[in-house]
Amino acid sequence: MTRVPLAFPQHLLRFFDVLHPGQATGPAFVISAAYRLTGPVDEELLRLAVTDLIDRHDALRATMHGGDGMPWQEIHEAGPGRFESIDLTGGDPDDFLDALDTHDHPGDRSPLLWVYYAKVVPADGILALVAHHSAADAWSMDLIVRDLATCYAARIDASLPPPVAASTYADFAVDDQARRDSPRAAQALDYWSAKLADVDVTSLPSDRPREPKDDGIRAQLRFDIDPALAGRLAETARRARCSPFMVHLTAYLLTLRELTGATDLTVPTLTAGRGRPELDQTVGFFLNALLLRTDLGTAKSPGDALAEVRRTCLDAYRNELPILRLLEEVPDAGLLLADESFVLMPFQHIPLGRREPRKFGPATYVSFDRRPGSRPHGVAVPLDGLWTIDERPGGLLTGKISYTPAMFDAATLESHVDTYLRQLSKIAAGT
Repeated sequence: MTRVPLAFPQHLLRFFDVLHPGQATGPAFVISAAYRLTGPVDEELLRLAVTDLIDRHDALRATMHGGDGMPWQEIHEAGPGRFESIDLTGGDPDDFLDALDTHDHPGDRSPLLWVYYAKVVPADGILALVAHHSAADAWSMDLIVRDLATCYAARIDASLPPPVAASTYADFAVDDQARRDSPRAAQALDYWSAKLADVDVTSLPSDRPREPKDDGIRAQLRFDIDPALAGRLAETARRARCSPFMVHLTAYLLTLRELTGATDLTVPTLTAGRGRPELDQTVGFFLNALLLRTDLGTAKSPGDALAEVRRTCLDAYRNELPILRLLEEVPDAGLLLADESFVLMPFQHIPLGRREPRKFGPATYVSFDRRPGSRPHGVAVPLDGLWTIDERPGGLLTGKISYTPAMFDAATLESHVDTYLRQLSKIAAGT
């Protein structure tokens, strides 16, 4: 076993755990991904491939520890992976995956990845990956399924190459601490001190205030965005030299402006937090948060608003630093997040993996699209909620909102979604 410091993203989890005790480090704070496997699957070789995968990625064997002094993470020795085979003949894959969302997956015992193979028919099944969020993020899940497929193929044919080499998460954690007081970090702190001076509270209207004691229950609302609208939005992004995230954030800010009347808007957003090419192949929890403050007071059209959001985002990206450094050094940012009236619901856009089938030994796999609609119980989110736009292969867009039922009624969020979709249409039309 090896002891190394926590990386800044892991410190962020501990910070969220102070806000919502037991959630960010608890057994329900997980990230999952599902894939349709078509073709024959040797389940025993798949079990061995899971163990090979765990051996390759130290983040999947890392548990966080507190105690006196500086908290740390412990990298455990490799051992058997967690694999479960399930007979789902005649069952509903969506019901199976919904049930997995409510299972406990402890983050204090290595390994922190659970692999499920649910056989639907003899040559067709669902591969479900569940990782504790302290060990993986959305980017990592795409790496995990890719490397699992490679390890499985190598188990079938030992002459095939192993997964691509990657730096370790432990190395990232050590390097992360070394960069804490760099000149670039000092420059970024100057930017955020000026940007967030006298920042005010404006957030998504809720039905009820936050309760003093959070029960941890998070429901989920899912919705689709019309494919024709998604195509027009992609073209709008290209013309405006914007990322898809900037387009969707603009619609979200215009929604907030319409619902609240405010024009000086600050929204927490989540970023990949990797920042360096050598981390692109590394599995781990790299997530960071940015507080994006945009003034739409002079925006007369959706195009004006989009241009303003683009400026905000580009400036923020150039000055990104771990959010905990920001909270330590910029008092106004800390006061904003501590304000009980501020609904802490970050907005994020996630580009998902390719749509075309990829090899999984003699079988193939492709992302499994879960049906839209509301769920009374979703995965834990150590926040009041999380508004996510998933960009699926081919430009298809789906949305999901994880939310606190004690604060929001589903009907209220459905109304907010209607407003958001209307703003997207205006942006696409340029009106």
